[in-house]
Amino acid sequence: KNYQDAIEFFNKQNSSCVIKPNDSSSSRGVTKIENIKEIEEAYFKALEFSTSGGVIIEEWLEGEEFGAQAIVVNNELNLLIIHSDITTPPPQRIPIGHGCPHPNEKALFPLISNVVRNAIKTLGINNAICNIDFINSIKGPQIIEMTCRMGGTHLPEVCGEYLGINLYKLAIELSLGKIPTYPQNLIKSTNAIHNLIIPNSGYIEKFGTMDHNHQWHIYPKEGDYVTTNASNLVEIGYVHVKGTNPIDVLKESSNTAKLFSDTIKIKEEIE
Repeated sequence: KNYQDAIEFFNKQNSSCVIKPNDSSSSRGVTKIENIKEIEEAYFKALEFSTSGGVIIEEWLEGEEFGAQAIVVNNELNLLIIHSDITTPPPQRIPIGHGCPHPNEKALFPLISNVVRNAIKTLGINNAICNIDFINSIKGPQIIEMTCRMGGTHLPEVCGEYLGINLYKLAIELSLGKIPTYPQNLIKSTNAIHNLIIPNSGYIEKFGTMDHNHQWHIYPKEGDYVTTNASNLVEIGYVHVKGTNPIDVLKESSNTAKLFSDTIKIKEEIE
């Protein structure tokens, strides 16, 4: 209810914490707390971005962030797709890319499948595609968020490409009460997508270097003015990389997107 409550919670923990709004998005108003002096400012920052006026303090989980798309049919887990996450550095882990499959898919699958089934049952989820965020902590994979919708940052494209499934079509079928069907032989096509992020707002004078062995999806044209989004990033599209090794495609997508960002020419004002 106030920052004194947060101080009491923090004093009972053995690790860092995070303070955030309970109903915001795009990681706005989120602050990692390392010591008690940071709490008051973080509380009012979170309050500023909270639509309902609610603020949460939670234990900070250290570890790799990854995710899954869970297809739920008739109250049961029908299909589980585990993917990698590419995020900005902590404390604001904003997703900027994804890869599928996760490099440790075989090891993670038995660890999270029962957790996901229990979450579906506890939350009463039915006939939906759920987006689930995990931290692979020292205690094992732990859910930090589960929503009754597909993930963003082009996850339907990444996970759909991996299994040869149109997840948008599947989501519509579920919303209409239809039982989804899948190809008999799933494709298993390794791929990754990385957002194209440029350093600041301005007019695009010339696009950056593009490797045309990959698929490029760019929204504006040269000469257009682009501006920051709610996460203070300028996202103008994405690059889609395909291959055979999950780690290699993640690295290639990141390196390719960085080269594009480093070589794009932006003018803040038209001369």
